[in-house]
Amino acid sequence: MFRFPAMKTRLFGVASNELAIAQDQILLLGRKRANEKVATMLMMFSKRAERRNMPDNPIFLPMTREDIGDLSLP
Repeated sequence: MFRFPAMKTRLFGVASNELAIAQDQILLLGRKRANEKVATMLMMFSKRAERRNMPDNPIFLPMTREDIGDLSLP
């Protein structure tokens, strides 16, 4: 039925991942306290570094406190 079944599977995976990210963002903005938001941000940066084969601990943050406060997380 599908001409490219591998592409269908990959697109479904990407869409599922994007949905999970959106759900996490809603939770982050709506229910978490400030310290939980910062912890979530640090975990996200660590996971991103790991995916890029970079050191995931310690995390390099070339940001000021104001930058972190203004950050809109995905």
